[in-house]
Amino acid sequence: MIDLILVSAQESRGGQHWSDDDYDVRLGDATGPVVGKIFKAVMTPDVLDWLWTITERMPRKPTDRGYAATREEAMEAFKKAWASSDETSA
Repeated sequence: MIDLILVSAQESRGGQHWSDDDYDVRLGDATGPVVGKIFKAVMTPDVLDWLWTITERMPRKPTDRGYAATREEAMEAFKKAWASSDETSA
């Protein structure tokens, strides 16, 4: 199983101009490569405020992004999509 962790954009990218609701998804640990993002979007469908997207893969698939009601649900959906893609590429 591959570890994916959230790191605040302020910590990950430096500077203080990033929103408190903006995160990078890193592979392994806080210094691993950025493989995606999770952030609270401005314009969203209904109560699905959090947008998640896998940025590492090319070409991107429609299943590499989505919306969720909470940050935790967004991370779970991200992990599921990440694992699903690993299984199909093996």
